[in-house]
Amino acid sequence: MRINEQDLRRIADAARLEFTEAELAEWAEELNRILQYWAKLEEVETTGVPPFVQAWPTSNRWREDTVKPSLPREDALQNASAVQDGHFKVVQSSE
Repeated sequence: MRINEQDLRRIADAARLEFTEAELAEWAEELNRILQYWAKLEEVETTGVPPFVQAWPTSNRWREDTVKPSLPREDALQNASAVQDGHFKVVQSSE
């Protein structure tokens, strides 16, 4: 699988990121190097290997679920690009 600049533009648009043409080319190449590395990892024979091995024994550290004061709604929404009925409004992409 290869990522071309058109794919990257679509991903960037969905993530609300802006890139110059030079950055698009650079990031497309970087992502393709990562995908090539990942494909190489998929070639490794893993039959009989446990799905996860922990280097040292661990255990879950549970805590009580307690109600604590949180950020006031007005403070949380003050930098939102769009608000509707006291909630964040997600603006849908034009695609």
